[in-house]
Amino acid sequence: MPLKKKTFFDHFQEAWNSRSRSTMKPWVKYVRLFRSALDKLPRAKDEVWQGMANDVMLEKMLTSKPPFLYSCLGSCSPWNNEVVDYLQKNVSKNLMIVGYKSVNGRSVTGYTADQMDEVIIWPGVKLTPKHYVIVKETSSIIVHLILGHGAYFADDPAKSHQYTVTDLNDDTRVIYYTKVLLGNVSHQSAPSTELVSAPLPYHSVVGKLNGFTEYIVYRYGQALPYLKITYTA
Repeated sequence: MPLKKKTFFDHFQEAWNSRSRSTMKPWVKYVRLFRSALDKLPRAKDEVWQGMANDVMLEKMLTSKPPFLYSCLGSCSPWNNEVVDYLQKNVSKNLMIVGYKSVNGRSVTGYTADQMDEVIIWPGVKLTPKHYVIVKETSSIIVHLILGHGAYFADDPAKSHQYTVTDLNDDTRVIYYTKVLLGNVSHQSAPSTELVSAPLPYHSVVGKLNGFTEYIVYRYGQALPYLKITYTA
């Protein structure tokens, strides 16, 4: 691959940001290798941070109640103050600082080209807004997000559609028809950020939110992808 003035990571990030399955296909083996190596590194146990200039549309999405899917390969810092100091000096005084808690990020400190502390978050994490704070002095926003543990499934494809991303090459989306072993089901009446597994003696969790029924399992062996469905909407 001719790198020219761009680094290997620049090319990879461009392919990732394209949201095109055909563009990402040549990178699949590298992604698997990278994930395999990343899984061998220590987990970041504390909240990790990202920041950017304040964005009204992003603020609206992050502070809304429904969970959403983290769909990028994210680089974070374990230190809130480092993110704020850097952005205020180089980007803007009016910032959006996002904290991610319990996202199973992997610490790559000591394995990168610079000496900064760094944590990588893998895409596909389902996040729920926990709370946010407005810093009056700068009108900056601090948003705290928490991981929604488990794999989520729905019996209504309209719900699954909410978590899909459009392929920019052909405007298609993908969902999977999956067989799920629910076993003994725990019925929940309200969303909870405290559950990290099905409560004993149950094997799965079922709940309703905004008119949709969602099924949550916490073990890989309970779900088997059966059909890949490509569609336009």
